[in-house]
Amino acid sequence: MAYTPLNRSAQRLGTDKETLQRFRQLRRIACLEEGGAEYLEDHQEYKAKFILYLQRERGFDALQIGKNPG
Repeated sequence: MAYTPLNRSAQRLGTDKETLQRFRQLRRIACLEEGGAEYLEDHQEYKAKFILYLQRERGFDALQIGKNPG
């Protein structure tokens, strides 16, 4: 497993650290905290990328992203 500092993940995703922290608060992604720093595991970064895609490209809001189909 590879972990990336939250601020570096935010840069790679074209967003800010606060947005990723909001995703964590909404339980959309999970972060690891160690020594006062936050990290994202690779698959969590991929989930954040998909959420950002849904918001930016598909126009989904937080409620639509949080709904379970079915």
